[in-house]
Amino acid sequence: MRHDSTPGPEAVAVLATPPERTANPAVSRRELIVVAVLTLAFLGLLVLWSLLTPIYGAPDEHAHMNSGVRLTQELSWPEPGDARMYGMVAAARDEAGVPAAERSTFAELAADVPGTGGVDQMTQHPPLYYAFAAVVLQSIGFMDLRADVALVGLRLAGLIFAAPLPLLVWASTRRITRSPRAAVVGAAALLAVPQLAQILASVSNDGLTILLCSIVVWLGTRVMTGDARWRIVIALGVALGLALLTKGTALPFIPFAAVTLIVWPRGSTVGRRVLRAGSSLAIAFFIGGWWWLRNLLLFGDLQPSGLAGIRDTVPWEPGTSPDVIAYLDRMWTRMTGSFWGNFGWLEYPLPQLLTDVLSVIALSVVVVYAFRRGPVRWQVVVLASLPALVLVLLFVNTWRHYVRTQQFAGLQGRYLFVTIVALVVVSAVAWRRFIVPAQRRTVGVALVGLAAVVAAAGLLRAYIGEYEASQYRLSLDGLRAFAAMTPGGAPAIGLAGGAAVVVCAFALVLTIRWIRGRDSATTAAAADEERAQPASTPA
Repeated sequence: MRHDSTPGPEAVAVLATPPERTANPAVSRRELIVVAVLTLAFLGLLVLWSLLTPIYGAPDEHAHMNSGVRLTQELSWPEPGDARMYGMVAAARDEAGVPAAERSTFAELAADVPGTGGVDQMTQHPPLYYAFAAVVLQSIGFMDLRADVALVGLRLAGLIFAAPLPLLVWASTRRITRSPRAAVVGAAALLAVPQLAQILASVSNDGLTILLCSIVVWLGTRVMTGDARWRIVIALGVALGLALLTKGTALPFIPFAAVTLIVWPRGSTVGRRVLRAGSSLAIAFFIGGWWWLRNLLLFGDLQPSGLAGIRDTVPWEPGTSPDVIAYLDRMWTRMTGSFWGNFGWLEYPLPQLLTDVLSVIALSVVVVYAFRRGPVRWQVVVLASLPALVLVLLFVNTWRHYVRTQQFAGLQGRYLFVTIVALVVVSAVAWRRFIVPAQRRTVGVALVGLAAVVAAAGLLRAYIGEYEASQYRLSLDGLRAFAAMTPGGAPAIGLAGGAAVVVCAFALVLTIRWIRGRDSATTAAAADEERAQPASTPA
């Protein structure tokens, strides 16, 4: 039999097509089921995190709650530094060490501790998330609920922002790599970041910001891969505008949206692309961008700090000065640790060796392989610019605070979560180039298994840190403390924990079987995708 390695006419047509216009492999029903089950597993873990994290046991949770409560009491948003903590919210936080059954309602706390005191720094942010929080609190009648039950209710309501994330990661990765297998592994990779789970399962404006920024990235990948419809341009502007009305970490998405719409799709004229970019950015400015111009006009600062008035300037001793090398070293340690997992109020970190190894491997593969010549090189560059820009802005903001106060404040990896979709997509491209095609299924299975192990390690570390007397043991006393302190007690923990274990185990098995190619539709799609991307191996 004659073997001819010359590409047939169909393959030539595919390879001659610009990469942004190459069709994705058809989505099989089994693939959709896998993504749906992974989403349920992700949500199951988040429900467990919402019960595991002690009340007000996540970063700044009391202040986020306080600003939501303020909007239920008065329709005002004070200037940064002028907002005050309600006595009842501070008292509710003080009850964190009291068994759940003995805690008070907000109405009781308001009667016992009326008025306000202390600074609530959250008015340094726009108010969109807090309007959502106020609506939820009012709808559940929070004043008549035990304060911890109201908090957990708001945590659970916020999971609506987390639910689409696996789908957005899957869809974005699929658009760029045209690989169903890489897209599913990318969705499963969210489990490997337990810090993301804790933040999404807490009362915080981060959840809404992460969702909206993830939608911007997903829409951006559609533009990069040839979707020229005006509805995408309008939707991108709306999502960006809402993100800008939520938190300052959305600001780097302005240049991302502009560059994406000006460069792609390449089949359009330059004038049309500029018109599309201008229209999208105008929509974003009308919805939320005006907030940041307002800050510049009123305060002379893009984001004035809500705590600036209570943090004193500390002069440097003669002969000493800010040390950028020491600062970058501290930034690496804190950012990597609190990206993968540093729980509570940054009190219970995963082992530094683990977070260093995960960080070094992930960064090394991306740096070496993600930007090599290939059909999606510039898409990857633009996507990678997002986390890079977030890091630059974070360094600038925290460095000036360090120079003024000598404090290493604000160095938290969770600020990168707004770029989580971009991080996964860029990593997927890099890993596909790093691993030869024959080994991709094996490596995909290994990565999914690693994600599950890290997810379990995060839950275990947070539990031990909060409830056990020693980090080297599990005890009945610790489990009793967990049940006593958690709203809903043992029944809620058992139901949430049992459901999460069952769904996660099922998702793990189903995903591994699918990646290994048990589904004939998956095998066919993977074969098509590898024929269509000869440049996916290292150049």
